[in-house]
Amino acid sequence: MFKRAASAAALFLLAASLSAAPITIRVDATDAPNHLLHAHLTIPASPGPLALFYPKWIPGEHGPTGPINGLSGLRFSANGAAIAWQRDPVEMYEFHVDVPPGASAIDVGLDYLIPPPGTNFTAGASASPRLAVLSWNTVLLYPQTPSSDALQYEPTLRIPAGWKCATALETQTAAAASMPSSTFATGKSTSFIAAMPEGGTLKVSLSDVDGDALKLSVSDTGKGIPKSMRDRIFDPFFTTKDAPSGVGLGLSISHSIVEAHHGKLLVDSAEGSGATFTIVLPAAAAAAHLR
Repeated sequence: MFKRAASAAALFLLAASLSAAPITIRVDATDAPNHLLHAHLTIPASPGPLALFYPKWIPGEHGPTGPINGLSGLRFSANGAAIAWQRDPVEMYEFHVDVPPGASAIDVGLDYLIPPPGTNFTAGASASPRLAVLSWNTVLLYPQTPSSDALQYEPTLRIPAGWKCATALETQTAAAASMPSSTFATGKSTSFIAAMPEGGTLKVSLSDVDGDALKLSVSDTGKGIPKSMRDRIFDPFFTTKDAPSGVGLGLSISHSIVEAHHGKLLVDSAEGSGATFTIVLPAAAAAAHLR
């Protein structure tokens, strides 16, 4: 009875933490023409044992058909350090890790081998040199919760150069996949203002870099970023704000979108001297999203 109550309490706490912070998943589909997908997940977690599952029962497939035979390259880490993992000895879709003390999330990296023709459902062939269909259940893990409604994912997708994408999912902006600068600028402006509580100057500039790239810079005259924090500002869920002012996803998402367009997101700051964030985009990528 005690064990059952303890398990229920643990699941309740996990569900509460997941409702406050979504699981982020970044899928790199640039190798889709070679029948290979790469994924990185950041899953909120508390220190201690954690069980994660690969989707087994897929709606509409009427059986335990989750294509786990395509799962490859599974790796876990927390706070930048690798974590050992074990497969459940009975349930092959279940994986066990121990979240180390001090960690508030774990990072999961995995690859999915897209199968050749001859299989069905989401396990079926879904990629060619010019087209790919992504079934999200093939590239994710999930923790056990009392209800699947408690699971919220925040996805980012990188596609091969020259490809276009379409989705039924709601996007962060009307053109989130093709306009990284606007996503960054609109989401970050409030952070610049918050960094200048007593007022200051916010400067935005756009310039050409030898005809090869476009550079967007946004600077403030605020408090600046301490050196101890500078290496962490692009980490998911890292924030200096008090809840619910921020959850620490804005810069992480912006960084992923810019990288997906083969660009760079840079920061230059000294404590007490303001901060400058710069996006550098290759001219070809910039021209593509302005068409």
